Amino acid sequence: MKKISGMVLILLLVFVVMGGVSCILEDKVIEIVLTGTTCATFHENEDSENFTTPETLDYGDEIEDILADNGISRDDIVSAVVVGGMYTVTAFSHTHDWTCSGEITVRRDAGPDMTLIEYTSVSLMATLGVDVTADLEPGGVTILDDALQDFLAGANPVLTFTVVSETGDVDPDPSPSDPLVFDWKACITIHVTMDEDFEGPA
Repeated sequence: MKKISGMVLILLLVFVVMGGVSCILEDKVIEIVLTGTTCATFHENEDSENFTTPETLDYGDEIEDILADNGISRDDIVSAVVVGGMYTVTAFSHTHDWTCSGEITVRRDAGPDMTLIEYTSVSLMATLGVDVTADLEPGGVTILDDALQDFLAGANPVLTFTVVSETGDVDPDPSPSDPLVFDWKACITIHVTMDEDFEGPA
C-alpha cells in the first residue's frame, strides 16, 4: 500500500448565530471527521489464470502518515472506522480485453485470510482509470476495524492484502504467448473522528 490521499475535514456540528451584535459565548465541542484513503497496488504478469498476488502494508505507519500530514497525533483520535472501498485498473496496454473474477483477501499478521472484496467479470479495458465502488465483505472489514482499534490503543498492525484468482476466473485464458499484464489498486476509505473545542453562542 503506497500512496495516501489527502484528508477532508467535515464539520458535523454546524451553528448559526441569531440576533444582534452582542451575544453570550460559551465553550462548545465540535466533532471533526478526517477522511483518509489507503491503496494496495498490485502488478500482474500472469501466464495462467490461477494466481495469487500479495501486498503487505504496515498499517500503523500509513495511518501515522495521514495524521502527521494534518498536524494530528494518535492521542487526538476519538474513533476510527472503515467506511468504504474501491478498485481501479491503472495500467493496461493489451490490444484485446480480458474479463477477470476473483477476490481480494486481508490477513492480520499470522492470522487467517478473510475475503474483503469480491469482483466478478470485470472488464480491464472498461475499468482502466475508473474508480469502481466495491462492496466490502464483513469478515475483511472486521480485520480492518480491529486493526484500527489496536492502532488507537498504541499497536502498529501489519496487514497483507492478496489477490486470489482461480481456474476459470480469467477470460480468455492467459498463456506464455499471451500473458495477462496490468497494474491495479484496491483502496480502503476510513473515517477518523476527533473532538475540537471552540467558543460559540450560548
